[in-house]
Amino acid sequence: MRKISLRIAALLVGLSASAAALAVPTYTYVGFWDVFSGQAWDDIPPPPTYTGQQAAAAIFNGSPSDYVISTIDNDKDHINNMAWVDTYGIGLQQVAESHSVDSGGSGYDTNGDTSAWVQDNGGLTAHINYAFRIDNNNNRVPEPVSLALVGLGFFGIGAARRRSTV
Repeated sequence: MRKISLRIAALLVGLSASAAALAVPTYTYVGFWDVFSGQAWDDIPPPPTYTGQQAAAAIFNGSPSDYVISTIDNDKDHINNMAWVDTYGIGLQQVAESHSVDSGGSGYDTNGDTSAWVQDNGGLTAHINYAFRIDNNNNRVPEPVSLALVGLGFFGIGAARRRSTV
């Protein structure tokens, strides 16, 4: 009986893990911004150094972890998790959406500092970051799978009980 109970428990764990793996997050496009649309680099105090995700949270509200960023376009199938940033003393670069450098600790004011939302080195070409909000509701196990797991659990308990009484 103990062997059967262990097998049923292993089966349930396996099913719940595979169901959780099927729950893929979805993304909703919320908007875009040009890197150069932020606070001026020579303001006092200096503007903050923003990652792509921090800039999205500041512009569209929420937490940086609510967002993924793309430099390609507003199609959720093209998300590349990259952001355009301006680097103090260097210029534009494409970096990971969570990349940030604030070497002086006081904002965008030292060579090498980066920001995805600062008015500096603006050119004729726009450098657009596209923001997508992560839909956290889809990170849960789908309801039909949950019900199937509960039913399988009851079936397993019944089968184990029946074997022990025979």
